[in-house]
Amino acid sequence: MNIRFEQILVPIDFTINTNVAIDKALSLAESPNPILHLLHVQSSTRKTPIGYNFFSLFNNVQNVNKDENIIKTMQSLKIAIHQKRPDVAVMMHIVNDIPVEEAIIRTGREIMPDIIILAKKSHHYLLPFLNTVVPTRLAQQTQIPILTSKPGSINQTIKTIVVPIGNKFPQKKIDIINALRRRSRIHIRLLTFRDDENSNQVSGILIHVYRLLRHGALSDIQCETISGKNKAKAILDYCEKVEADLLIVTPEAETKIGWLNKHISDVMPAASKTQVLAI
Repeated sequence: MNIRFEQILVPIDFTINTNVAIDKALSLAESPNPILHLLHVQSSTRKTPIGYNFFSLFNNVQNVNKDENIIKTMQSLKIAIHQKRPDVAVMMHIVNDIPVEEAIIRTGREIMPDIIILAKKSHHYLLPFLNTVVPTRLAQQTQIPILTSKPGSINQTIKTIVVPIGNKFPQKKIDIINALRRRSRIHIRLLTFRDDENSNQVSGILIHVYRLLRHGALSDIQCETISGKNKAKAILDYCEKVEADLLIVTPEAETKIGWLNKHISDVMPAASKTQVLAI
C-alpha cells in the first residue's frame, strides 16, 4: 500500500500543543493537494445547571462571543499555515459539548485522514486514568495512525526511526516507513528482544522485514537485540539512548508501561524529542 500524507487531522487547543502539532503536520503534508483539518473541541457553559436555569441569556451571549473568538483564532492559524505552506488547504472543525477523544474519533471516521497528530505537553505518569485522550484507544477505534509529539520535538526532523519487531508485524509499519523515506534519508533501527518466547518466529519476521526494507532507497538499516521485562519500558529506554526521532509501535503490546497500563507517551517528559506513532 502506498501511503501518502495528504489528509491530516490535527486536534488543537491553542497552547504550545497546537504549535507542535501544526509543525509536525506541515513537515509531513505531501503535495500536490494536502489538506490539514484543524479540530477544536469546546465545552459550553450552558451545560452548567445554574447557568442554564438562571443565567441562560448571559451564557448565550458569552458563548456567542467565545465562538467568534475561536473562529478568529483559527482563521489566524489558517493564515499562518498558508504563509509557510501555500499549497496546504486548511479545513476548520469546531465541536461542542462532547469529550475530546470522542470528537477526534467521530471526526476521524468522518474524514478518514491518513494520519492524526496529537501534541501533549503534560503527562499523567502516576495517574494515567486522568488522560482524556489516549493514543492507543484512538488508533484501535479509528484504524488511523496516531502520531504523538512532545514540545521537545518541535522543528525536529525525522532521521532515526526505532521499529520493534514482534511475533506479529503489521504491513502498516512497512508502509509508514516507506512513506517517510521517500522524503529524506533515514536510519532505521529494528529491535528484537533477547528473551522473547517466540524468538524463532520473531527471527523469521525480522529477516523478512529486513529484506523488504533493504531494497528501498534513502535509508540505512540496523538490527539490534535488547532485553527487559517490560517491553515498552525497554523500548523507551533504547529510544532515549539512541536519541530516536520516531518510534513506530503497535498499540497495547508495545505501548503499555507498568501494572496501571500507562501509555508509553505518559512517561515521556515535555522535552522529549522522540515522537510515538501508534498504528
